[in-house]
Parts: sequence; structure tokens; C-alpha cells
Amino acid sequence: MNKEEWAEHFDHNLGFQWPMTKDLNSRFSDELNEGTMLHTKAMARQDTAGWKIVCHYTYNDTRGTCRIGNPYPEGAYEQNITYDSDGWKYNCFVNEKIENYFVPRLEKSMEGTKAQFEALS
Repeated sequence: MNKEEWAEHFDHNLGFQWPMTKDLNSRFSDELNEGTMLHTKAMARQDTAGWKIVCHYTYNDTRGTCRIGNPYPEGAYEQNITYDSDGWKYNCFVNEKIENYFVPRLEKSMEGTKAQFEALS
């Protein structure tokens, strides 16, 4: 975006306003009735290097971050329990709507699929 294009979208009261595009392939979804998307990411090899050290509760160096998800069990965060019985630090939370609503619906919709795939083998 050049200076002139940027200036077209700048409002002195509101700041920069991203231009609205007429993208016919995109729309806002109704998350209550249509679904939701869980954004996941690929994990590069270097992101998991040293995980046995940085994911353990004994590691306190700020130079490393545990990038392997270990979710807090219910009530652990509120009780300030920060690692499991094996010493692995908790560092994320379960998305309850996905776990309790979408996963069961997905599993139900996939009933019989396993047999279909096994028949192909």
C-alpha cells in the first residue's frame, strides 16, 4: 500500500481503517449454527528442540518456551497447580465448546467412516 492509498483509509479520529473488500469467497459465519474453526499451527523442528528441558517445572530460564501443549485440568489453574504428577508444566487450556459440543458431533457424523476406510485397504 503506497502513501496515497494509506491516506485514503486514515481517519484522524479513528486512526487507520482497513478497507472493506468485496470478496465473494469470504463471509462471516454464524458460529452458533454453522461451526467454528480451531486455528492450529505447524510446529517447526527447532520449536520442539529441548522440550524435555523447557517443558519441565524445574526449568525457570526465560530464554526458552515450552511449545508443546499440556492443558490445565479442570480446577488446576484456580488452585495454582502449575504442573502434573510427572513434572510437565501446564501451558494452555481446553476449549470447552470444541471439546464438549463439536467433538461429539464430529465423532457422531463420522460413525461408520472407519469401516469404510478399512474396506478400502
